[in-house]
Parts: sequence; structure tokens; C-alpha cells
Amino acid sequence: MPGKLAIAVLAILAASLSPDTPEHPPTWLHDTGLYAAPGTNLLRAEVVSFSPQYPLWSDGARKRRWIALPPGAAIDASQPAAWEFPAGTRLWKEFSVRGRRVETRLIERLADGAWRFAAYAMYKHFNDEDLEAIFAFLKSIPAIINRVPEPLPPADVAAAD
Repeated sequence: MPGKLAIAVLAILAASLSPDTPEHPPTWLHDTGLYAAPGTNLLRAEVVSFSPQYPLWSDGARKRRWIALPPGAAIDASQPAAWEFPAGTRLWKEFSVRGRRVETRLIERLADGAWRFAAYAMYKHFNDEDLEAIFAFLKSIPAIINRVPEPLPPADVAAAD
């Protein structure tokens, strides 16, 4: 796997997806396809570890990353600056602090070409009932849709001040 995997990772909660997302991601990390079985840290055979050429700083957190492509699929890298990932591609990034896993993020390519994002926090002291209650609350919060203004050409930036 080439080391120049360039993906912008957006950390959003699974419950805060925009309304046009076809479906919500799995509620639990063990249902995302990363691990061979629930309750284990054994990765599925088709999950491949990778490291980006230029990793971003994350307050000293240790990061591990994985990717899984659908069976028989490949990344179209014919345009080096704009790779095309097949529908069903899944990427994970795990954050650890002082040797303890604290969060794993999932990015998944959907059939319509959109990307779906989810973050899974590690809460060892919560039981399933606690986590279900937290997830139900998060699902009740309306999605946040950010609007980014169009960029201004350099000459217009000075005039805008």
C-alpha cells in the first residue's frame, strides 16, 4: 500500500450525520468490520495497516490506521492527487494515550460516492445500557450543517477588510 494515502479525517459523532446520509453507521465499533470477532483485538484478514507519509499531530496521541477494500476492488490511483476509492472502502484510525485506546474513527465510502464518518470512544466504565442511553441522546440532537463561504481571490481579501 503506498504511503501517500491522503484522506481528510473529520471527527464527527455517528449521531450527528447530515440528514442526506443514506443510513447511520454501525452503533458499535465491533460491528464496523475492523475486528474478526467482538471482544477481541484481532483484525480481520482483509484489514491492512498503513501509515501516511505526513501524519498530523494529535497532542502526542499514538495513532494506528487500517484500510479494507471490498473483495476484488482496487483504488484508482490514475490521478495521483485525486485517488478514487471504491464503494465499500473502510478506513479506521485509532488514537491511544499513554497506552490506552481512547477513540477509533471510521470513514466509509458509500455506493453513491459520499463518505460516511463515525467516531467510537472507549468507555470501559460504562455498561451497554449506559452506552445505549448516551447513543439515544446523541441521536436526538439535530445534525449540524456547516456552511463554508466561497473563497475570495487574493485581491478581494484586501478589499473585504
